[in-house]
Amino acid sequence: MRIRLFIFTFILAFVGLSTAVWADSSNTVGLQNKLNSPLSEWFPYWKEKNIMPISFYKESYVLPAYFESKDPFYKGSTSDNNNIKRIEFKFQFSLKVPIWANMFNAPFTFYGAYTQLSFWQAYTGSPFFRESNYEPELFFSYDVDHLLSHDWQISTINSGVVHQSNGRGGELERSWNRVYAQAIFDRNEDWEVGVKPWWVIPGASMTKHNRDITNYLGHGSWFVAYNFAHQQQLMLESRNDVESGFRRMANQLTWSYPLTQQIRLYAQYFTGYGQSLIEYNHRISAVGLGFSFNTAPTL
Repeated sequence: MRIRLFIFTFILAFVGLSTAVWADSSNTVGLQNKLNSPLSEWFPYWKEKNIMPISFYKESYVLPAYFESKDPFYKGSTSDNNNIKRIEFKFQFSLKVPIWANMFNAPFTFYGAYTQLSFWQAYTGSPFFRESNYEPELFFSYDVDHLLSHDWQISTINSGVVHQSNGRGGELERSWNRVYAQAIFDRNEDWEVGVKPWWVIPGASMTKHNRDITNYLGHGSWFVAYNFAHQQQLMLESRNDVESGFRRMANQLTWSYPLTQQIRLYAQYFTGYGQSLIEYNHRISAVGLGFSFNTAPTL
């Protein structure tokens, strides 16, 4: 009973956060003329309007029911090893904030972002977090909106540097740093396609415990999204497919349907390697049902 109450409270808190971010996101559009200088010059305006131009970045969601095809991978020094269940609570939140918008009076914006992905063994006798991945990021975004052909346009180009780790230290530490570029194309607001190659920073970027991580997570990803009746969306994402000869790839298929302006019914299917950093070289399939608060690629 106590666990159920905690889960319910957690979901309500997530919904509250999403509502606040949606509210601030709606105000952000009117800020473009104000946000054309470095961060230090914005604070008076933010304070005056009591707002913060924070918005969602990658897909943010909660999956209270997330079923995995085999016992999830867990490596620790506690008795939790014996209490792993195939059903767990998976959630991700991802936010970005402009550090410098309309740089040099051009459609460039410099962002800071943070993403956290967690796998919570909420249904064991003593709930614990099996794995959490932390992903701070800095990136430039260029709003291109250049028409190509047959109603297709290149809408956005992003480029940045991202660190990802599980923060566990010692032999359980998994981390890597990357520099990436991303191009996003769309057509008539119904189709969206993105490609995202990356380069892994060598040396201290990777711990000795995951130096072969690119064999499983590769050097790039892509996605295709289709928006259809009643604002539903289907999205397919793939990573390390051609590069690995389709042997060590990861695929994720998601569907969402709007329940309110802020909340979407959300289903996710994942199969392949790299569900989380601790299991980057373990293959697993999983399906989950819950709620999302925006639509965006995650791999």
